[in-house]
Amino acid sequence: MSRYKTKKFLATGLFGALAFAVPTTSNAQATDSLEWNQGQAELQKEIVPGMAPNSYQRKLKNLGYKITSTNYNNPDYLEYEVVKGDQT
Repeated sequence: MSRYKTKKFLATGLFGALAFAVPTTSNAQATDSLEWNQGQAELQKEIVPGMAPNSYQRKLKNLGYKITSTNYNNPDYLEYEVVKGDQT
């Protein structure tokens, strides 16, 4: 095969592979966004203001979240960083 045909063949194969990969990647991102939005909705429903810190910790654990950091723990404000699966 000539050099030109070889380069053309490789370029066509690369672009063909990208054409198949892009829709799959876009679909994966859409799925991740959907899971993220569902997780946020679930947290907002289950975690309501005014609960004791240990109640929040228990609820988060029951929902499958792990508390990775406590940013603030004041009498009127509490902030956790949480992880569930590969989402924070």
